[in-house]
Amino acid sequence: MTLAEFHDKLTPEQLELSIYIDKLLLDIEGVSRKIRYRVPFYDYNKWICYLNPQPHNHIELCFLEGKVLSETYPELQMKGRKMVAGLLLDAKGDLDTPLILSIFDTARLQQDR
Repeated sequence: MTLAEFHDKLTPEQLELSIYIDKLLLDIEGVSRKIRYRVPFYDYNKWICYLNPQPHNHIELCFLEGKVLSETYPELQMKGRKMVAGLLLDAKGDLDTPLILSIFDTARLQQDR
């Protein structure tokens, strides 16, 4: 699957949000994207997060080390998962870009430990 094929499955609102998050994360030096399990994953040295389309024009930004991150960032929701926690992004709402970048940076720094 390609990024274009992933985008084809999104609503127009989700597409706009996906493109914004994609650019935001890829602008960080050393970050790359790869499609895995039919969704875009963002890597630094290892997998950090992925985009997970949700109903009602939402996209969840899921962090693989979310359980640890949720101790610092209560905005991350476990939703019954053991490791992954996500931040629900609303295509029509205001995005907290500094929060997204802070969580991502913390996850990236945890890889160096």
